Amino acid sequence: MASGKGLAVVVVIGVIVALFPVIVDVIDNMMYEASQASTTTTTSLPAGVKILVPQLVSQQGADRLVVEPGKAVVPAGETIDVKIYVYFKHTQPCPYSDWHVEYSVSGGIEVVSDDGGKLVDPKTYERTLVIKVNSPGTLTVTYYYGSGCPEGTMERVVAEFYTSEEQAGNTTLTSTTTPTQTTSEEETYTNITGKVVSINTEARYIVVGNKSVYVRGTWLDVTNNKTLTDTDVVSLIKPGDTVVIVCKVTGSGRLMAEKIIVNGTLILERSE
Repeated sequence: MASGKGLAVVVVIGVIVALFPVIVDVIDNMMYEASQASTTTTTSLPAGVKILVPQLVSQQGADRLVVEPGKAVVPAGETIDVKIYVYFKHTQPCPYSDWHVEYSVSGGIEVVSDDGGKLVDPKTYERTLVIKVNSPGTLTVTYYYGSGCPEGTMERVVAEFYTSEEQAGNTTLTSTTTPTQTTSEEETYTNITGKVVSINTEARYIVVGNKSVYVRGTWLDVTNNKTLTDTDVVSLIKPGDTVVIVCKVTGSGRLMAEKIIVNGTLILERSE
């Protein structure tokens, strides 16, 4: 007959054997996570790169534009990732869905890769550029609000890149935004006349010749004394119709309809 002590030893050994696959999996996961953490730490920043301003932020209107980094020293001929984010006040898609992000470079900067950008969640846009710094230069990033959006016109930041700390100096950026004039004195109007080539009812714009005219807000059908939505307006207009459109030119250069005369008989005016 086995003693109580001997039986306990047998039970413990049995438990260890039964749990052995689980223990091995736990150890493997711990080793994998440790190796991943080590890799992330050692490759997060290219050799010789020094970040002087980690982030630039512009928020003149409701949405927020962020560019990372805002100022950096990069060895000549080397590359660095630049992250562009737009944080929206309202969930996408919003009624002013023609918003977009543009960028330009100056000096010895060139963009060697651009992932094109995407919405990573309903309120966040993310874009990654890989830029090569051959000599000092800047990257200007501009986010344009959608046509007629009441929340703002544009957000803009200018990131700086240098190949040595001596070039960069000891200064840091104190102003990261470019204000946009939106007063009535600055507003510009133009007339578009011609035949309608096509209509995008989903995005709510009319193409006349080579011009896209956006329809936003609440409208009044003056001819029939009816209140219309912007969707109603674009549904009334057909390709081939002759139109005269009074447009307001927004700060981003978009054409926004204020008054539309269709075939000389139907008069539509934007009321708000």
